[in-house]
Amino acid sequence: MVRGVRNGMVMRVPAFDDFMCDPVEGAISIDSNVDVVVCEGPYLLMQQGPWAEIAQMADETWFVDSDLNEAMNRVLNKRVDLGAGLEEAMRSIQMNDAHNALEVDATKQFADVIIPARPIIGKGYFEDRYPYIGPVHLE
Repeated sequence: MVRGVRNGMVMRVPAFDDFMCDPVEGAISIDSNVDVVVCEGPYLLMQQGPWAEIAQMADETWFVDSDLNEAMNRVLNKRVDLGAGLEEAMRSIQMNDAHNALEVDATKQFADVIIPARPIIGKGYFEDRYPYIGPVHLE
């Protein structure tokens, strides 16, 4: 997809529904006359596997550097909000999300620009929907 966009092709690309944690295939249409395309996702700076070529195709890469405990608390609260029990959500974070977060965090060294994320706990949307439960221990 990224290669097609770089070559001026009209492309339909997926969006990501953050609330449902699922991709939505073909949700975004990118026309050939678009000057700027922003690709967002946690694996875009990976140096191996299917993602390895993506950063090389970008004119510039940015990494939003979030506090990992705060991010995992948002994931935890989102999972609970979607119906998972607290223990099940914690187990999922320890088995999957925390590992992915650490792997993604290690890629920030490859970004052209690192942007410190502003804390969002207690501000705006997340204040009501995702209260801070406490530290999530990343191993």
